[in-house]
Amino acid sequence: AETGVTITVTPTAFTIADGATQELTITANVDAATIGNWYFGDVQLTEDSSASPDVHMPVAVFPSAGVVPEHLFIDTRRNAGSKLLEGLQAIEITERTHEYFGLAKGEQENFTLLEDPTTGDPYDDSDQVHISMFTVPANTARFVTEITASTSLDLDLFVLFDDGSGAVEIGMSATGAVLEYFDLMNPPAGDYYIVVQNWTSSVVDEADDVTLSTGIITNDADNAYIEGPDAVAKGVLFDLRYFWDIPEMVANDRYYGVFTLGTDAAHPDNIATVPVDL
Repeated sequence: AETGVTITVTPTAFTIADGATQELTITANVDAATIGNWYFGDVQLTEDSSASPDVHMPVAVFPSAGVVPEHLFIDTRRNAGSKLLEGLQAIEITERTHEYFGLAKGEQENFTLLEDPTTGDPYDDSDQVHISMFTVPANTARFVTEITASTSLDLDLFVLFDDGSGAVEIGMSATGAVLEYFDLMNPPAGDYYIVVQNWTSSVVDEADDVTLSTGIITNDADNAYIEGPDAVAKGVLFDLRYFWDIPEMVANDRYYGVFTLGTDAAHPDNIATVPVDL
């Protein structure tokens, strides 16, 4: 392995019959590694009678500061509640610290949209697509837009950004599905254009209903918080509980947020930054 990573394999030797299987446990110790860097190694299996060639198994290791959810999705029937995050792991936490952004209510648009006759180009005729514009201020934590409901058989979502020098496409969600989703952390300030294209309508020559939800998350809305142990030794499993309390929330609303997890007050986000969809 590269310097900074130590690889061990258990068992170190074994006997195996023709057609049988053998489980190996490959462990990488990354105590001396740099968080956020890739490290590469190789596990070599040698047959003791030299009847078979050596077998090489490439190993790639990416040390992180913590094993936490990359994205927290919550589907709830209550406007106040909690979700348990179990089996988390991290570097040593001496004073568990969080920053909160949101939860901010998504702006929902309901519209109808005919199938685009030129599906290969969503920008050739603005009358054949739906376009929404949002201005994102400086220091925004997150910009997210998604199609939450539609009668269409296939919709596509395109996002353009204009910092004053002209709009350019910065991303898309163009799968064969309907509920397309685009998410951008720490978006630059400027105007964002959301283009929704109806690729396949449910009924020929009839418009489909579409619901689009867009969230701009800037600061703490004081409607969510986390409880858990204040200090955790390195590598020890622990749980956190995420709480929300939004009295005005009703069915079909979408709320978006972000929370960070840090080892102490001076490092509020050095373990993880997690987007939240409620």
